[in-house]
Amino acid sequence: KRTFATINISFYIPITESRSGRSIITKNIDNIAPADEDKYVCNSLLQDNRSLSYKREDAYRKFNQEIKSIAMNILKNNITDYNDSKSYVCCELKILTWKITDLIAYDFNVRVPTETSIEFTNLLTLVYKELTQRVYNILNTFDNKAMTIDQGTIKEDTKLQRRMSYIKLLNEAGDKKLANFLLEKFSQTYADNSTWHFCKFLYDIETLNFDSALEYAKKPVREVYHRAHYYIELAGIYIKYIQFKRNEKNFNEALPYLIEMLNEFSIQFPLELEPWILWHCIYKQCGYLPGIEFTRLKYENLVNQHYWDFPNIPYSRFSIYNDVYVQFYTKKGQLLFIIVKHFLWLGTYIFADIVFDAISDECTPAEKYMFKSTIKILTDNLTEDYTMQSFDDDKSMKFLVAFTNGNIAYYRGEISKALSYYHRILDSKDNENQCLKLGLLRYANFRYNEHKLLDAIKAYEKYLFFGTGAFVAYYGLGKAMYKLNRLPEAEGHFANATNYPLHIPDIWAYLALINLRLGRIENALKLWKYAHVNENCTISKEILTELEALDHKILDLFI
Repeated sequence: KRTFATINISFYIPITESRSGRSIITKNIDNIAPADEDKYVCNSLLQDNRSLSYKREDAYRKFNQEIKSIAMNILKNNITDYNDSKSYVCCELKILTWKITDLIAYDFNVRVPTETSIEFTNLLTLVYKELTQRVYNILNTFDNKAMTIDQGTIKEDTKLQRRMSYIKLLNEAGDKKLANFLLEKFSQTYADNSTWHFCKFLYDIETLNFDSALEYAKKPVREVYHRAHYYIELAGIYIKYIQFKRNEKNFNEALPYLIEMLNEFSIQFPLELEPWILWHCIYKQCGYLPGIEFTRLKYENLVNQHYWDFPNIPYSRFSIYNDVYVQFYTKKGQLLFIIVKHFLWLGTYIFADIVFDAISDECTPAEKYMFKSTIKILTDNLTEDYTMQSFDDDKSMKFLVAFTNGNIAYYRGEISKALSYYHRILDSKDNENQCLKLGLLRYANFRYNEHKLLDAIKAYEKYLFFGTGAFVAYYGLGKAMYKLNRLPEAEGHFANATNYPLHIPDIWAYLALINLRLGRIENALKLWKYAHVNENCTISKEILTELEALDHKILDLFI
């Protein structure tokens, strides 16, 4: 047979890149090391041969990122003096020195060539002058957009995120009255706080409240949380995809629409990893090899240039259901799972599921079952034919799988079945996986409502071993002890619930009621008054019923 054509294939440059790099490949082909399957070799080759202008831009980008990173850590850790954190500051100074050295090599020493040490010393004066002004400009922008907090402290921002996490947990546990009370209260407290509105936006996406989320997305960029513009646009793609998918007339009609949106999004944000990795995983599901290779080369070339800057946000609903640590051993698995977690934090659960499918082979069957079940619950996509599983051979996941099966039964309205699964958590010695708190809280609340108070108390006490969000358990214990007429114990638990920066009128009303029954009339009046410190607050009917049931004849109202 005659030769029709000879094609040279290079594995050292993406086919999607321009022809400019081919001469470099040709000149250096003999010196290139064998390819490492875990790393794209062309990346390191091109870095050494990129243009001076690219090196200069890259050096300034990394310098800007390092200044932002240092500033964020100083604010988050409340570092006010060098001696507060010598080890951290020293380490960052070394890194910053390297960044400045690159700037001198690729910019300053190019603009002002030097031949003597004196000339170089004079050049450093210019470096100092320009970079201090650049740092000043960065911090001004950073202060206005990245770390704007109404009260002016990181501590207040952390408190805000913790409060939103409480609201989510209470909602999932079925205590919607308290959750709605806190949501309304904090919405008033943080009415002008951009961080709160961004967290609320994410919660709207998680709960499929897309209309409210879209209202937030319409706000001008300057009025939203720092870097929220990127995440809002990404979440907007998710919302449009889900809405299109709900109304699609033909099978998978929404998928080409999603790919088209990701293409436009990757042009708008060319240095972001999430769109390229999501796109890659979609092509992988479809088995479209050219698309798989194209997107893989794109995101692999971006890995070393990417700056991980994800906002500090409350627990996602997924974390409340499943915060199990999953170990990945390949570089690809570790990278893609970071993206999975980003999508989970944003509440874009379908996107997280698509990326997870690409690396799920590295998980154990129990880990995969927990992940997929949680996604189906949170996306309201748990079908009747979805079967529960047990993994008797995996002892380490015994209680977590039982918890997941309880969540499935709870979603389906099979409460007695769910409680039987949640009951198993009481025998668990696992205090690390915070998601088990949800099962304990659901179990305790239902047992309390069924007047099985000793069972409820056992679950609330188990909840306390997890450490975080203990005010919920103290509140429940106080109510259960009150029902059992164990007033001193109830008083102690209600008192513990007041140690948190949350004013919940019912807690103070219960304390007033207990003091009234114990004959401490003056204390009861003070506590009742404090319960009504907010004139708009309302006391629950349960407490008012208890108050009406008291025999006023035996109360000594003399003060």
